[in-house]
Amino acid sequence: MAKPLQKLIWLHTWEDYLLDGSALLVGPVMRVEDTSEWTTPAQVLAAYGIDAPQVGSVDVLRFEPSPLAQLSIPTPDSPAGVAGFAHGFADGALSGAGLVPVWDLAPTEVPRGAEMWRLFADGRQELVAAFQGPAQGWSANTSLVPSPPETPGLHPGRVPAPPSATVGPQAELRGKTYRASWVDPATLELFSVAEPAPQDFERIRPGLSRQLVPAVLCTRIFEETVSALWTGAGRYEPGRPEAVPCQVLHAAPDGVSVLLSVDAARAASLQAHELEPGVCRKTVPREELAEPRGVQVELGPQPQWWRAMTPRQACDQMDFWAEQPWPLSTEAAQRRLSLTDTIHHVSPESTAFLGDAFALMVREGARRWGRPTMQDGWGAVTGSSTARWKLAGGSRVSFGLQSGVVTATFDTPQGAEQDRRLDEWDGE
Repeated sequence: MAKPLQKLIWLHTWEDYLLDGSALLVGPVMRVEDTSEWTTPAQVLAAYGIDAPQVGSVDVLRFEPSPLAQLSIPTPDSPAGVAGFAHGFADGALSGAGLVPVWDLAPTEVPRGAEMWRLFADGRQELVAAFQGPAQGWSANTSLVPSPPETPGLHPGRVPAPPSATVGPQAELRGKTYRASWVDPATLELFSVAEPAPQDFERIRPGLSRQLVPAVLCTRIFEETVSALWTGAGRYEPGRPEAVPCQVLHAAPDGVSVLLSVDAARAASLQAHELEPGVCRKTVPREELAEPRGVQVELGPQPQWWRAMTPRQACDQMDFWAEQPWPLSTEAAQRRLSLTDTIHHVSPESTAFLGDAFALMVREGARRWGRPTMQDGWGAVTGSSTARWKLAGGSRVSFGLQSGVVTATFDTPQGAEQDRRLDEWDGE
């Protein structure tokens, strides 16, 4: 797991987050463990080259970067470089921390679970807000943050954060690409703004629906950053001085929203909105963007996080089959049906997991159908177990466990009678 990071939150970014619901995350970041001695606003600001002993409080964002986060060493023209960290370090001398490494974080979305903390001059810290994913947005401490207007589907104190149209994690499922957010290392929350909501998606509020899926089911999990040159007014020519490197955020009603890594004076001359030192936002006409280039970062194959059938699901299926009429037939499907969960990469952990699943299935079966007949060993298979029940009407249920496999088998009355005659199972 990546080490937690910390970022100073400037006023305009604070307003974007907690008043407008933005979740854009970009620019200089530092490790939380390296900044632990910065306990006052003066110490934090001093590391940014600001001498402000009179400031009463500052807000910082602490978060664990997503598996797709792109961190790089600052360069003179990167956001962190423009902000004063071109050499790659912040000066923590005021707190005794010495030089603290700084990284540039490429534009992405705030990860789920990120927390904004307020540091006071007396050393106190208070939680200001937490980001709980695009479906819920920012959950704010209303004693520190003005309450946002109530939004359908959200609790008071929450600020919605619609999924970004460009930056942030994406996942491909069944041939379609969705915005994504990690719930845990094995699970993704996928989002759609389509109306009506796609199949299997839960509608959260107008214009936003979601679905929880195991990460292993996604064909691809990736993040893309798109850079371009903003040419300003007039015709673009390669190498023209007016061309300003930028990163594309999303389409806007009157153009395209981009990020510029320029200082305050340059931002003012370009009429760009400065979010923080080195990070400015501007909406530009689409035709003024040249040489667009996308760079994708993609995760490799996902680990096989196993999710077997639940005991209730297995027993419900057995009860459903027991309620059906089963005519006499020579077809095998009319005599025996089964559910099988298989782990292809057997490990001690997966074997233990299936063993627990089998035990819970047997417990649920005993609750429904009474005490089972238990048998250790399954034919020539060692280390296996079987639990069996004879149901009303003559049908039979068997739960079996062997290395890498747990099964739930239903024998119709005809199939059970055939097995009895063949004396397939001892003790019956």
